[in-house]
Order: sequence, then structure tokens, then C-alpha cells
Amino acid sequence: MLTVDAGEVAPNITVNNSNGTTSDPTVDFGFVLGYSLGNRVWYDTNNNSAIDAGEQGISGVRVELYVDNGNGIFDAGDTFLSFDTTDANGHYRFDGLDAGNYVVVIASDNFRDTGGGDTVAGDPLSGYWSSGTSIAANGAISDSTANDPDNDVDSDDNGQTTFTGDTINYVAATAVTLGPGNSEPTGETDLETSGQGTDDNRANMTVDFGFYQVNFGNLIYSDINSNGFYNAGTDAPLFNALVQLFAENGTTEIITGFDGIPGTEDDGWGPDGIQGNADDGDGGVYSDVNGNYGFSGLPEGNYIVEVTPPNGLISSTLDTAGTNDPDSNVDNDDNGIGTSTGTVSSGVLTMEAGEVAANVTVDNANGTTTDLTVDFGFVTPIYSLGNRIWFDTDNNSQIDFGTEAGVNGVTVQLYAADASGNPTGAVLATDTTANGGYYRFDNLPAGDYVVVIPASQFLSGDPLAGYWSSGTTLDATGAINETAAPDPDNNIDSEDNGTRSTLPSFVGAVISQAVTLDTTPSEPINESDIESPNPPGEAVNNQSNLTVDFGFYRQTLGNIVFIDVNADGDYDAGTDTPLPGATVQLYSSNGTEINVGPDGILGTADDAPGGVTTGAGGTYLFSGLPAGDYIVRVNPPVGYSSTVDTSNPVDTTDPDGNIDNNDNGIGTGNGQVSSGTVTLTPGNTGASNNNTVSNANGTTSNPTVDFGFIANPVIAKSIIDTNEPHTIGNDVAIGEIVTYEVVIDLPVGSTFNNTTITDQLDLGLAFVECISVFVQGADETASACPPAVTPAVGTSVNPADDGRQIVFTLSSPITVTTPSQQIVIQYRAIVLDVIENQDGIQLNNNVTWAWAGGSFSTSSSNVEIVEPDLAIDKSATPTQNVPIGTPIQFTLVIDHTVPQSQTDAFDVVVSDFLPATLEYVQCSVTYTAGLAPDTPAATYCNPGNTTTDLIFEWAVFPLGQTSTITFNAILVGTPAINEASVAWTSLPIDPQINGLPVQLSAFNVTSTERWYDPLDPVNVYGVSDNVTINAPATGGGGGGGTNPVVLPFLIPVTGFAPHVTTVLPEQPSEKEYADTSVWLEIPSLNISIPVTGVPIVDGEWDVSWLSQQAGWLEGTAFPSWQGNSALTGHVTLADGTAGPFATLNQLSWGDEIIVYAYGTKYTYEVRQNRTISPYNTSVLQHEDDAWLTLLTCKNYNETTDTYSSRVAVRAVLVKTEEVNTYFNSEKLR
Repeated sequence: MLTVDAGEVAPNITVNNSNGTTSDPTVDFGFVLGYSLGNRVWYDTNNNSAIDAGEQGISGVRVELYVDNGNGIFDAGDTFLSFDTTDANGHYRFDGLDAGNYVVVIASDNFRDTGGGDTVAGDPLSGYWSSGTSIAANGAISDSTANDPDNDVDSDDNGQTTFTGDTINYVAATAVTLGPGNSEPTGETDLETSGQGTDDNRANMTVDFGFYQVNFGNLIYSDINSNGFYNAGTDAPLFNALVQLFAENGTTEIITGFDGIPGTEDDGWGPDGIQGNADDGDGGVYSDVNGNYGFSGLPEGNYIVEVTPPNGLISSTLDTAGTNDPDSNVDNDDNGIGTSTGTVSSGVLTMEAGEVAANVTVDNANGTTTDLTVDFGFVTPIYSLGNRIWFDTDNNSQIDFGTEAGVNGVTVQLYAADASGNPTGAVLATDTTANGGYYRFDNLPAGDYVVVIPASQFLSGDPLAGYWSSGTTLDATGAINETAAPDPDNNIDSEDNGTRSTLPSFVGAVISQAVTLDTTPSEPINESDIESPNPPGEAVNNQSNLTVDFGFYRQTLGNIVFIDVNADGDYDAGTDTPLPGATVQLYSSNGTEINVGPDGILGTADDAPGGVTTGAGGTYLFSGLPAGDYIVRVNPPVGYSSTVDTSNPVDTTDPDGNIDNNDNGIGTGNGQVSSGTVTLTPGNTGASNNNTVSNANGTTSNPTVDFGFIANPVIAKSIIDTNEPHTIGNDVAIGEIVTYEVVIDLPVGSTFNNTTITDQLDLGLAFVECISVFVQGADETASACPPAVTPAVGTSVNPADDGRQIVFTLSSPITVTTPSQQIVIQYRAIVLDVIENQDGIQLNNNVTWAWAGGSFSTSSSNVEIVEPDLAIDKSATPTQNVPIGTPIQFTLVIDHTVPQSQTDAFDVVVSDFLPATLEYVQCSVTYTAGLAPDTPAATYCNPGNTTTDLIFEWAVFPLGQTSTITFNAILVGTPAINEASVAWTSLPIDPQINGLPVQLSAFNVTSTERWYDPLDPVNVYGVSDNVTINAPATGGGGGGGTNPVVLPFLIPVTGFAPHVTTVLPEQPSEKEYADTSVWLEIPSLNISIPVTGVPIVDGEWDVSWLSQQAGWLEGTAFPSWQGNSALTGHVTLADGTAGPFATLNQLSWGDEIIVYAYGTKYTYEVRQNRTISPYNTSVLQHEDDAWLTLLTCKNYNETTDTYSSRVAVRAVLVKTEEVNTYFNSEKLR
């Protein structure tokens, strides 16, 4: 601090009083000229540590300046001073520096993002190495010692790299000294445009930093033409091949990450460039869709490239001149050494920065040297696969050379194999065997294959129809088994490799197991069984597998079925004759049928039960049989039995004796016969050498299993139809007509003279007519029909006997020359309406075929008679104490009796003829339930007319059906007895004009339906029922009568406990209430309810089950008629709620009470309303006029749960008038 005092007296201070100033001229300042430091960061393309002509500066590089701490190198003790960013030509400069020691640093952030933020945009030195850096054989990277910046030499590299691992941490010069004095180098020419920043001798512009990189790559391709070069348009790029980079020692891998640049962020992410998945840490890159790969940002040195192609590829088969030396720089040649599968390596590639060579690009603009000639070609190895289809005649699964032959014309297919070794996908290739059964597939890539003989080759007409794969046998159950063929990968030649498949898409095919053509060619060599001449196109020896063979064989079994005319058990040509039309079936040794169809070949499309049929020559043949034990069974035409077993008994029971022409059918019974077990062994000529073995077609034939038969005719009789659809099975109704058929099977070679067929029917059946007679297909109906029918009508004491024997006489002789000839006769018989025929009776008949020399008899199945049985029930309400004028409801119930009735009834008629004491109420007929009659109910609605006859009809009344009919009639006199009846018939046949049923057979007068005739003990289809209506005696509440009616002494209880639910039992049938069709209406109380009849049962009226109704107490006058009519109703219902008469005590003198009955409205007026004792029945006394008494309960006693009183309202009739309806429907409640 400078202190100046006015007037101060001190050295060198001047005080001037004349002007009042004090001056101090001693405050002086000295300055020195500062220093500048800088120069250039450049692309040292050729890595010679000197700036050469053409090499370019690097812009945008952050250059940092530190004050050295005295040790001459950059370290943590140095002090950061400033930074500069290189200009377009790579220059940097720091000005205004004091004399001292400084360190210039190219910071790590220039090579990648580091620390907490990116201080250098674009990382301009990413992938670059400081001049003098190289890679050693072991992969170690080092930077040679840089020039001392204090040597003042310009344009040389002064940077020294500090590494972290093989990654650049930073590049720094050693300490450079500025000063003292004017001691800096002069005359530098490589300056930025603004110069040196200070005087030449105080500026050091010699601190330079050089950087470079080398790159190489190029193409991974499929060398389709295998010439060792990539040929555009022919060869194809390979995508996704793994390319790895190694140091010269071939073991140290240089990890670059997906971008191919070592030292960058993605180095640890693996070849896919995705961080955090399974390949993290792995080296290499993948070739792109164009087959290209590349490694860049590499230091100068020697490298090896390894390539792992996609599976199945090997290095190109041709090594070119440049294959072993990638430094030859030949483009598009294969640089993979050798032809192995899997990973392939290049030779040592020397990458020299700035190298001048063919196909090497040197770019000073970015300091790179690039070699894009390191290519790799790969090929898919090509294979052949094949060999032979042959007739394995003896089924030993080995080709017996010199005897067994190949099979030409067989289609063979090739498929890829799936992981389970099964064929998958589409057919890859198809070949047809030739020149002895050979096949071959060429130009196959490595892989797993299945050879298939498709199922189509085994169909009828195809080359392997009827053949079985080697190793196939038939077991005792008839199951066909096959020993699995060996794995073709065992490379054994001339053995069977095929097994019949059960895979869903290959059923019936014969296929090999998977055969592997390895990616490393190692197929069997020098196979001897090859096609000659060998067609061109086969792969080289160790890439051709000619060991996949398929063997097939077949067997046949047959021979003749014959008529043993001389019955000696042996076929004698010229004497015995073939038997055509016999069915021959094949069985396994345990008796299981083997399904062989009509073509006789096992394993073809027509396979089914039933076997084959012998032709005109009597022979049969089963072919396509596997090895095994068999039984042959023969069903001859009808009329034959097996011949004797005495010709050669041993061979008969054991056909393996191999004797020809002997009968092999065991036993002598009728019809079917079987052989013993015969063993079929492929390639075996048999015990008697009668088998034929053919190696030319792989067939072993046994023609020795013969069967002899003798004639044995057969007759059968059956029911083929009846004329009534309502009966089922063999049930028949009286009058039903049955159609019979007699069939006689005529044995071939037989002659019959004087042939008759006689049918004796059971009593109860009679002949109706002949339909047809056919003899060996010829129509003899005209000559044989009508037959002789006996006894004649009226000649027998029992009418059931007439017309029940029929005799047919046929033309003579009948000679049978062909099989399946028959006599067929059809005729009809009727079930008679006779006393013998009752429900459940069974009838049969017997037919006899006779000819000169013999006869046979048989019978048909029984027919069983079923009859309908109906019942009628007639009832009425009311029936007792019914006053004159009371309408009565009558009910008719018609049904089938159970279990007596067994079938439908027909022409059913119900008749109800009203007596004079009953007057029908028009329009009252109602079909209330079940099957309504065919007669419309409207028939009985004729107002103004009188109807006395009620007739109801049904054409058919099915079994189990019922019908209920009701109608009303007014009682006009007593007693009234009313009867109803029902009659029916067994069939729906209209009677004749005279009323009698129609006769259906000319041969018996009882050939009719059953019906109803009260004078006939047979025709009893009718029953009846009646009901009697009785009037009341004089003295009751009703009107008039002669018989007294005793009324109950207690007025009924018409109420339940209020507000309590009372559970009622089911109403007994004897206490059932009757519908009266009468309605009660009390306008002032808003009451409108129906009236129902309550009967007297056990001396009382029980009104418990009344609800919203009024109950007419039976024994009092019917409502609306003369006398005292008593109606009661509940005050409280069973559910505890108010009943319809709950307010009856509110009626007053003159209130109207209306009754609606049968079209008339009856109006009463109240004359009395009083409370009475329950025992005061005087209110029910007889009245000469029409009175109405309404009753209900009153005064409920909770303790005794009873009503102690009754309400009695009495009203007198004052007016009547006609109305349109029986009641007022609008007031229904």
C-alpha cells in the first residue's frame, strides 16, 4: 500500500508551496514478454512418427496443458492449467506462459466417453493409436518411446501412450521447458494461420502428436461351384457366420464387440452387440446379410482370423495359391486353410500402416490403412445314398447272392429325419429301382435322412402287392409282427434295413431308421453290391452310402374244393368235380379270422372278413401271406357236408404232410369244415416237396390244402311278411294274413324227380293264396298255383280244419348243374276267427319236400296271437238323493285292460242310450282327457232338439290309450238307470252290407276279423257299464220324492283357525266334490264363485277341501230348483286367510243373491240373517217354494279350536230370466 501525505518530507518527494502540491515519483512497474507452446495433432498414416507430405491434421482434439510437478512426466501431481481444441489443420497453442516446465496431454476423452461427462464431441481419436504403437505376437499392445519435446525437432511424434490393459488411457509428451530468456527454437514453419503467439525465440511450436489405425475384412461366402473364389452371380454371401480375431499366436483373442473396434464401449457385449444376454464376453462379429465382416481401429501388427460357418458347411474344397498367405492381397479368394468342418483359420495376416500393395487402401485423410481381401469360402458337402430292393425269398434278411433277385420298378422316396428319426416334411427326392432293384439319391447335403417305400407300392397291381418286409411273421392270434430292422448307420451292406411303419402319415409304408450323412465325410467305402454300369452323378467314395437295402417276400396257400363223387376222401380228376361257390376263409392258429378280401391278397384295400369264393374250377388261393401258422375253413354251398377222412388220415389232420389232392377238412359234418394247422415257411419246399419256391419273384407257394364235400340238400321255411303294421315281430291279430316263404337249396350235380312240397298248417291257420313258385330261377307260378288245398270247406266237423293243408307239385326232373340254385315258394295264410285262437296261443306249420328217393321237413318260427281288450267305466254326479230337475254330470272312461289287452283295437264304438228319465243337456259333451273320438263333439250340440242316443267312434284305439268323455243330463224321473257299452274289432276291416265281417279266404268261412256278436261265444269284443240315479225321499230340503232322506245332524264346519296354516290330508275319492256348472253371485259382497256338490259320507258333509267355492249340500234341493237349497262356504280358509263367506253376516233384508244355472239367472232376496247353533238344522227343513240357505261359521274359540256358532242367511226366489251363458264370466274370482 502506498501512503501519500500532503507536505510529506521524505527522500525523492517534492513539496511545492507555490502551487500547494506534494509529488512522489518513485512508484515504477516492470514487464517481461510471455512464452507460447504448441503445435499439431495429425494422422500419422504410415506410423513412422514424422509428418509426411500428404498426411493431414486432426481437428476437434482436446489438448490439455499441465504445470509439471518436477518429475518430468504427466502424473497426478501435475496442475491443470488450460486446454485448447485443435483447429481444422490439427494445430493447438497455449499463449502467455511463464518460464517453467509444462506437460502437454491428449486426454482420454478424445478416445471415448469417460468420467462424468463427454468433454470432447465426437471422440475424434476413437479407434486410433499413437504413433509407434504395435501389437506383439502374444497380443500385447505397446507404444515405442516418443521423442523428447525439448529436442526442439519439429514435425516428429512426441506422444507416449499410457494404457489401461490394452486400452488407451491417455497420450502425453514428457515435460517441455520454456525459458529462461529468449531460448526457444526459431524458424518453425508448421504454424497455424495466426502464427506463434509471441516472439519466435519465446515460442516452442514443436510438440506434435501422431495417430493412425489399420483395418481389414471382407467376405464370407458359399462357394457353390467349389472353385475357391467368390463368383458373383454364382456364389452366395453367408449370413451370420461368426468371425473371430486373434493375435499372431492364434490363441490370444482380440475382443472387439459388435462394432469390430477394440477398446470401445460394446467390447464386452458379445458378437450380437446386445448387452446383458448369453454371449456377453464372447469375441467375434457376425457376417451381415451381404456376407461382409470387418475389424477396424487396430494397431499395426500380425493377426489371424477364424471363421465358424453355419452348421453343415466346410471350408472351400479348393485351396488357392493365396489361401495360406492372406498377405498376397488377392481379392475374393478363399483364405481359409484346409477343408475341415467347423471353425477354419486364415494364415498370418500382417497389417502394416501405410502399406503400398495391391488391393490395400491407404487414406491420409483419415489415417487408415485398409485390407479388404481376407475372404473365406465354404461349401456344403454333397453325398449319395442308396442301394437295393430285393426278393428275400427265404426271409433271412440277407441278400443271398446268386439266387435272390432284385425288384425293378419300385418307387423309393427320400425324406428328412426329425429329431426322433422319423420322416418329416415333404418328399425330398424320388427314384425308381432298375437294373436289379437298385436306387440312388445324389447331390444330398449332410444331414439325417429316412428312405421310404411308400404304401402305394403295396396296392393291388403295384410291384410289391402282397409282399412283406423281411423279418415279418404272423403269430397265433393273427397279429402280424416284424423284427425291427438294423440301424442303417451300422454301414453293413446287403442286409434288410426296412420296417413297416405305423406312423400316422406313413401307415403301410416300409421305412428305414434315420441314416446320417455326416458333415465330416465318413461314409462307408468300396461297397461291392453296386449297380452296373454305375450311373453318373454319385458322390465320391467316402461321401456315398450304398448300404440301405430292403428285402421282401410273400407266400401263397391254396388249392381245390371239390365234390367227392365217389366219396373216397381224395380228389380224382375225371370222377370228382370242382365245387364252385364255396366260401374259403383264413384263420390264425388260435381261430382268429385273418381278413382277406375277395382278391385273395392279404394287405390290399378290399381286406375284410369273409374270405374268397371258389370259381368254376373249384380252386381258391390266399396270397401275400407272412410266415406263420394258418387254418383254412370252408363254407360250402348249402346242401353239402365234408367228405370222409379215410384217404390219408395223417395228412387230413396235419396238412404239413404236404400231400396233394387229399381232403384236409377234419370231420364229416354238414356245412362248414376246417383244416388242421398248416405252417408256411418262406423258401421251404414242404415235407413232400409239393411247395413251389421262386427266387425270381420271392414267392413260396403251398398248393396242397384241399377240401372234399358230398351233396346234402337243405330246406328252410320263414315268415317274410304280415299285412298288418300295428303288430310287431311274429305277433298276429285275429284275421291277420301271414306270408310264408319256403326255400330249398339244391346241391350242384343232383337230379330230383316227382318233386312235391306239402305244408300242414296248425289248427287256427288256413291257406289264402299262392304268390309265386320259382324253380332254379324259372317262374312256375302258373303251373304250380293254385296248389291242392284240403280239407275242402264244410267237409270237416271243426271249421278250424278247413283249408289248412297245401300241396305244390313241381315239374320233373329238376337237374342242378350250377351252384346257388333254389326252389322258392311264397304263399299266404290267415289267422282264423275260431275258438281255438285266443290271446297268447302260438301257431306253427310244417313243410315237407319230397322227391323220388327222399324227403326233408322243416317248420317256420311260431306266430303268437295278440288280442285287444277294452273296458268302459260309467259314473255320475250326483247319484243319490237327487231331486227331479237336477242336472247330472255323466263320465265315460274307455281304456285297455292291463295286462289282458296286447294290441290296438279297431272300429271302436261307444254307445250311450239315455232312458226316458234323463233329458240330455245340449252341447254338454266334452272330450276331457285322452284320445278324443273321431266323432266331433259338435255333433251333440243341437239346441231346441231332443237327443237320446250318444254314439262315439274311433277307427283305431291304440294300445295303452285312454279316453274320457263327459256330458250332462237333467233328471226328469226316477229311478234313472243309464248304461253305456263299448265294442271293437281285431282289424280295421269294413263289414259287408249285411253287417257281417268280410271272409278273407275262400278256403275257410271263419277267415274274418274278430268282432262283437252278443249271441256268438267267439266274437266277444264288447263290454258295458251302468249307473243308477236315485231321487231323495220326501221331508228333506229337496223338492218332492217318496224316499225319506236322512240329513246330518250337524251343520258342517266351514272355517279354519284364522291366521294359521292348516295342513290338509289328500281328499279321499269317496269325498270327491262334483262339478255342478252352477255359479253363485252376491253383488253387495262382491262375491262370484262356482258351486260344487258336497256328498253325504258316513252321515256328514265334509267341506274341508272347499276353497273359493260354495258347497251345495247333497240331500237339499239343487240350486235354482223348488225346495230348500243349502249352500255353505268358508269364513276362514286353510291358509288362515279370509274365505268367500267371511262377510256373510253383513247381508240385510232385500239384498240380492243370484244363481246362474244352465242358461238361466235366478234372483233371490234375503229375508233372514241370524246366528244359530251348529246343531240347529231347522234351517234345512223342506220348503214348497224355491228357497236358498247360505251357511258359514262364526265365533272362533281359540282354546277349543272350534267355531261355536253358525251364520244362516235365508233368501226366497223372486225372479228368473234367460241369459246367454251359464254364469257371469266377468265376475270370476
